[in-house]
Amino acid sequence: MKLLKLAASAVLALTATASTAASYLPFGPQNNVAIATVTGGGWTQCFSETYGTSGSSIAGILSACDGSRLMLAGRVTGSDTLLLLAQAARADVIFETGTGSNSTHNANGSDWYFNDSYSWGFAPEGVGVLRTSCDASGIFDGNIA
Repeated sequence: MKLLKLAASAVLALTATASTAASYLPFGPQNNVAIATVTGGGWTQCFSETYGTSGSSIAGILSACDGSRLMLAGRVTGSDTLLLLAQAARADVIFETGTGSNSTHNANGSDWYFNDSYSWGFAPEGVGVLRTSCDASGIFDGNIA
């Protein structure tokens, strides 16, 4: 399963542990944030992959990203700016929401969705989602692929 594809060319996962106590804790989705702001705020990149790559397992990502907080982010490959990010407690980011088209779990200003064989991502709180499997081919257009 691939992560939800944001309007970017690379997806990143970052983690923060209780021992590092992140100081950068944004509420809700954020746009155009410098990677240096995130890493300087106590976060460590634990996963990065371009959208053209496949085969990474959710179990492998979560094993590498074992902190108490998780952040999902997207950027243009090679850019020092994250186009979109959101973070919350690990348990909230990977809260099982099933595969329903609009099932989410609210935490820290974002509506999160997660199923390890369907899709994983977030939306602004209260906006709503219309989920589909991220491994479907040809269902998106434009910058989302």
